[in-house]
Amino acid sequence: MDKQVVVGIDGSAAAGLALDWAADDAARRGRGLRIVHVREPWAREHPLNAAAYHRSRTERDGRLLAAAAHRAHQRHPALSVMTALVTGAVTERLKAETELADTLVLGSEGLGTLAGRVLGAAGDTLAGHVPCPVVIARRTVPGEWGEVVAGYDGSPDAEAALAYAVEQARARRARLKVLYAEPALALAITPLARRPGPPRQPESQHRPESQHRPESQHRPESQHRPESQHRPESQHRPEPQRQPDPPRWPEPRPTVAAMLEERLAPWRDAHPDVEITESLAGRHPVPALVRVSRVADLVVVGCRGRSGLASALPGSVSRGVLHRARCPVAVVRSPAK
Repeated sequence: MDKQVVVGIDGSAAAGLALDWAADDAARRGRGLRIVHVREPWAREHPLNAAAYHRSRTERDGRLLAAAAHRAHQRHPALSVMTALVTGAVTERLKAETELADTLVLGSEGLGTLAGRVLGAAGDTLAGHVPCPVVIARRTVPGEWGEVVAGYDGSPDAEAALAYAVEQARARRARLKVLYAEPALALAITPLARRPGPPRQPESQHRPESQHRPESQHRPESQHRPESQHRPESQHRPEPQRQPDPPRWPEPRPTVAAMLEERLAPWRDAHPDVEITESLAGRHPVPALVRVSRVADLVVVGCRGRSGLASALPGSVSRGVLHRARCPVAVVRSPAK
């Protein structure tokens, strides 16, 4: 059985956006869609609200799932759609759904109820801790930009994120921008050969030839101090120390841009139908990714990275992008974990 795109819903507007994104993604990539609503076991079957007393919670949950399936079919009539009403803790049940899922899609926030707040926070909890990519959908401007952005630093999680980004770009017929960002990049991309050489000694410290004592002023031999009056050897002026040779600068090393080009070459060869470009940013990866998210259809990041796409706390980059990006964000974990 092919893996499905799983979306968690709770009736909120954010969950509706997640449903639309999941339906579009499943249709584009030829996957089935599974719509899941989690009912917490302590929820009352008959709420205290008198106006809704004639409907049980089971009936209302069933209506919610039926309406969601109808909405997905309206967008994509040929899409295979399944619904599931499960009982348990929201995060734990959604985590169980990811075992056989292609992707888990959630809204950026849920209803004002406790269950809704838990569903809205589930993205932070599950992103990077489940075997499949987790996508947090959010409202975007109408239309598409035709670009998918992948944060990359060469780590295993970044490689997995790049693979998912390539698949998304192909399905969307969009270009893929691979972004490498770190604050020290402005220095790192400069070849060592371009660094300034060692400082030269100022010429003013050397005595010009014109100031040398002329021969006529030299003391004649008769006036030379006799050998007995010569200074003892211990009082002789020490020999001037030889100046060390100037340091030799190492041979030029490949720039960061060249190394990134080399890392992306196999991806370009394997996916000639996807336009892959690279971009370097000399700033922290979170603001760099947030900035490009304004004109992107999707930002894809690994759950943890090294060097450029890592910060003091593991996963803090992906979490920062999740909270601040202007478009949907996918967090991907390496399958080796």
